[in-house]
Amino acid sequence: EIGIIISNSKIINQIKSQIPKYIKLINTDKINWDLSLENPKIVYSVDNLVQIMYTSGSTGNPKGVMLDYYQLIHAISLKKKDFLPSDKVSMLKGFYFPAPIITLFCAVFAGLEIVFYDLQKSGMVGFSEWIKKSEVTYLSVTASLFRKFVHTLDETTIFPKVRMLGLGAEKKLKQDLVNLRKHFDPSCQIRLGFACT
Repeated sequence: EIGIIISNSKIINQIKSQIPKYIKLINTDKINWDLSLENPKIVYSVDNLVQIMYTSGSTGNPKGVMLDYYQLIHAISLKKKDFLPSDKVSMLKGFYFPAPIITLFCAVFAGLEIVFYDLQKSGMVGFSEWIKKSEVTYLSVTASLFRKFVHTLDETTIFPKVRMLGLGAEKKLKQDLVNLRKHFDPSCQIRLGFACT
């Protein structure tokens, strides 16, 4: 889990009501720049562990996959190319698989607007309305969640503002692409993410 989020007032004001109390928020607009800027000489190696992601066990046995700083920086450098300065990035409350953490880092580093949705509290039926109301442009979900989501939609529902669908984790099906073309603007791109197993 994330322990600290560093961002400016705009982003922090958007996310603070959605962030658990144990996560420390550091507002860069409120940093006292009169403090010493001397390097505290804390040495990190790219090999230092950032997080352990536990897999679902879809390949046989669940396991912990270690993510170090090098892998995190590499993942962010690849994914940050997906974002535009005007993007509104969806974030489902609770980080149940590793992709949202990378998405969150990219969005925070780029100063993008992040919009949160509590799926457990608000349910799948409200998800469609939330996407439209929040004007999400970058929608990030797992493949299985996407399938459940499109089953709640009627034939005429379209999301014209979503320009990128980040489809992560499980196996992707041909029907996922069919549903993308059916319910999203023809210019909407799909970014396929793969699990760490």
